[in-house]
Amino acid sequence: MRHIFLLKPVDDDYDHHPFIETIREVMQGYDYDIFMSTYPDHAKKIIKYYKEPTRFYSVGGDGMLNQVIQGLIGTPHELVVIPYGTGNDFFKMISKNNDSKEVLKASLKGKTIPIDTVLMNNRYFINNACFGCDSVIANHVHDDVKIPKMFKGHQYEYSILRNFVQYPFYPIKMTSHGTLLYEGPVTLCACANAKYYGGAYKIAPRASLEDGLMNIVILDQINKGLIPLYIKKIVSETLDQDKHAHVFTVDEVDVESQYPCNLDGEEVKASHYHLEVKKNSLNLVVFDN
Repeated sequence: MRHIFLLKPVDDDYDHHPFIETIREVMQGYDYDIFMSTYPDHAKKIIKYYKEPTRFYSVGGDGMLNQVIQGLIGTPHELVVIPYGTGNDFFKMISKNNDSKEVLKASLKGKTIPIDTVLMNNRYFINNACFGCDSVIANHVHDDVKIPKMFKGHQYEYSILRNFVQYPFYPIKMTSHGTLLYEGPVTLCACANAKYYGGAYKIAPRASLEDGLMNIVILDQINKGLIPLYIKKIVSETLDQDKHAHVFTVDEVDVESQYPCNLDGEEVKASHYHLEVKKNSLNLVVFDN
């Protein structure tokens, strides 16, 4: 089997990547190639060239991973996730080891399992789509703003502080198979295929990659002064016990929202979103932690 590495440029350097030397060291004796993904859907175009079953490595964060899976859904190819981004939320579902070199070594002895993905309108996601203040925070986490020293290395937390203060509580309407699930302003709204988002927050602790279902987690409009309490509830995995929280388990859902969604770290603009689970649609390589 061929091994194809798809890398996201680091610091806008399209000619060099610090992980390439590691690939060359670990992959001695293997048939492999390395490509830099330099524009939207470039990874998808690269994948199309390979007709025989091939193992593709996504080297980057959740945004890069989303680019890669667009070309892998419904194919016999295999996916390895190498954590090399800011949050690496999806990777937390499969391993606690963030050492990229050790992950690469372990993947060579791993096994492949079929997992679910979600199709939202015309784009797939593997981790999470959100529509409330969580979407605003994620859409602006990489804005070119001066981050105070106390928040260095904590971009997401700073984005929470900066954006929640002025968040106007956007309304959503959500239905599933014609049944109204929710209508009104929200603080948070996550449609989760996997457990984590925001770099560390386990928003959907009961989510599974193999059950054919999404976990929907919604938090009503709350007093902004209570946000530290609700962050604590998310961290302690007790948000679902709060009277202002709503949790649904569905295989498809329609969402109407006036604010752009955030899908696996990427901003998506539409007025209507249809989300549908695609069971066993992606071959993921898993390995011992």
